[in-house]
Amino acid sequence: MSLTAILDISSIIWNLDDYNSHKHHYYDLQENMIALIEHLEELKPKILVRSSLLDQMFIGFPMVEMPDSFYEFGSLVYGFLANIGNRIEEYSDIESIDKSIPNLVKTHFNEETRTEMTYLVSWVHSKSYYPQTYFTFEHLHGGRDNLRTMDGEFEYEHQTLLGDDPLELKDFFTKFKRIFDPNPKHDRVRVRSIQNSRGEASPLSCYDGKHCGYPQRLLDDAEEDEGIYFSFDAKNKVYVIFRCHKDNLWHGYDERDRKKIPEHIKDKFHQW
Repeated sequence: MSLTAILDISSIIWNLDDYNSHKHHYYDLQENMIALIEHLEELKPKILVRSSLLDQMFIGFPMVEMPDSFYEFGSLVYGFLANIGNRIEEYSDIESIDKSIPNLVKTHFNEETRTEMTYLVSWVHSKSYYPQTYFTFEHLHGGRDNLRTMDGEFEYEHQTLLGDDPLELKDFFTKFKRIFDPNPKHDRVRVRSIQNSRGEASPLSCYDGKHCGYPQRLLDDAEEDEGIYFSFDAKNKVYVIFRCHKDNLWHGYDERDRKKIPEHIKDKFHQW
């Protein structure tokens, strides 16, 4: 199962008039945003954004307007935005919709952000068949209905998840969690006999044939590139490649040829 996350940009670029009138909602928002970011950091899904919108999110996040008690929240948001990196799912410059309900092109956004959001929402509309989920919060969303987009001919609903309920949020992300499921030909014990008899199969040095805890931790920490996940096994000083073989079940194997490891993966793990 794959997931592209669409963020409610108004959860980062706040309407300051609304904030000053309804501060109690924003105290709730910071707690719920922290939980959402933690889930996104753990799962590492693609996020529908591009560098020009990301720049506006950095600029528009109202850190200086926040009370001191929001400092940890602000630092977390900045760190999250800075680390999206290769998880970006870019959209194109298309304008194909009449409107969205609710309107995601907020009046308090600056002109560049409104333009970016017009392109983003049009992209969401044109890719309605993609596994996309829009993450928002009840106060900002103005209700609990799914996001809708329309172009005069077609109207689409898009899966929408409110981040106000921590249990619902946890249950949602649990469905997408990658689970290590060992392949018998890839472990540090049995692979030797396979290699000796047929000259094939790569070992998985982190897996002893019995205990899945350590390889699962490597999978949890893995970085994605074109549908394949890479992690670095520090104990055995080798990269591990994880591939999905069914639903959310992933098997892994060692890759000792570092020329086969994407450069951004090496940068992530500082192992060149």
